[in-house]
Amino acid sequence: MKTVVHHLNRDLAIAHGLGSDEEHIYPLADAHCVGFRGDLGTRGVEAVQALWTAGCYVPVAIVDGMDLDFAFCATNSINTPWWDQTRAGLRPMKALDTGHRSTSVGDVLEVVSRTRSDFYIVSSSGFEPLGVHA
Repeated sequence: MKTVVHHLNRDLAIAHGLGSDEEHIYPLADAHCVGFRGDLGTRGVEAVQALWTAGCYVPVAIVDGMDLDFAFCATNSINTPWWDQTRAGLRPMKALDTGHRSTSVGDVLEVVSRTRSDFYIVSSSGFEPLGVHA
């Protein structure tokens, strides 16, 4: 079992016509910029669902296991860049062409088991189900 960490790619969002839409990027940008408190709310979850469906997220790392907290922490830079760390259970993707950054509000964690994948949105107070399964 593993967790795949997906980051929002703003260039892809703009290419899909979602980058300047108040219903999509702005709720997430607001969450990043104003010290978002609480959950994403309906508007934020709907924004992530639209961006996910449009293919605006890129995988940046694979983390062993299904621990969302560990996957979040493993893909955050504290004292050193997370992608340069040698950490058991963390495998950064080789082609990070979207620039390097830490996992943050609005990014998606995909928990992959033998039979299905479940998707979770990073919020400031934990994780919320994305509402899609594979």
